[in-house]
Amino acid sequence: MTSGTLAQQDERRAYANLDISVRRQKGRKIAALLAARTTIKGARLLDIGAGSGAIADFFRTQGCKVSAIDREDNILPGLDIDFRAVPGVDLPFPDNAFDIVVYNHVIEHVGDATAQLRHLDEINRVLSDGGYLYLSVPNRWSIIEPHYKLAFLSWLPNGLASLYARLSGRHSWYDCRPLSRREAADFMRKAGFAIEDVTDEALSLYIRNEMKDGVKKRIAQLVERMPFLFLGTIPTLVFLGKVKKTDARPLLQ
Repeated sequence: MTSGTLAQQDERRAYANLDISVRRQKGRKIAALLAARTTIKGARLLDIGAGSGAIADFFRTQGCKVSAIDREDNILPGLDIDFRAVPGVDLPFPDNAFDIVVYNHVIEHVGDATAQLRHLDEINRVLSDGGYLYLSVPNRWSIIEPHYKLAFLSWLPNGLASLYARLSGRHSWYDCRPLSRREAADFMRKAGFAIEDVTDEALSLYIRNEMKDGVKKRIAQLVERMPFLFLGTIPTLVFLGKVKKTDARPLLQ
């Protein structure tokens, strides 16, 4: 996935999470959300931004026929995954090639709004009629930006955000573009998806299955009980998008 100038791309931060146990737990959460709505076993699944390959490998163990892509090969040794390195937003697959696409914390690394929309349009193209997209993205209005761990970083215009990242010593430029809830939903609709916001459901699964006991878990449980108080700043937004190819829609150019 590409963003920034060529010079900036040469010094891009690495974001692949290589902790296989954490990624497989994430895979279980994604599978639970999808299984409530579609058939997992036997599905043709594409994992975009595969990182270590642990999520792709988890879905392989669930009976999916899995393909995976990322801009670099960080697949852990020993994982039997059909992987391709894809540096841009165009997908090297034919129309209707997949039943499920997993797009987990990737869209913020793709580039500007035009690139993000193009990538979503490509995802719609390679999904079959009735296929599902799982999309998660950092909330732009979250107080702590998750990649740089800086307060209010993603609230700022790009120039100021890059200056903030540079002055903090984190990086020479801010190379992410998180989305707001409204923007993520709007982008998915423009790309032709019928969407379902499952952020609350994903949060509940995360609290039950991934969080350890402690202060953070108690705070998360408070958010779960009264989400209307925290919707604006919940760190991660999660959507499911269903493809309906019988619906006429203009293709993005």
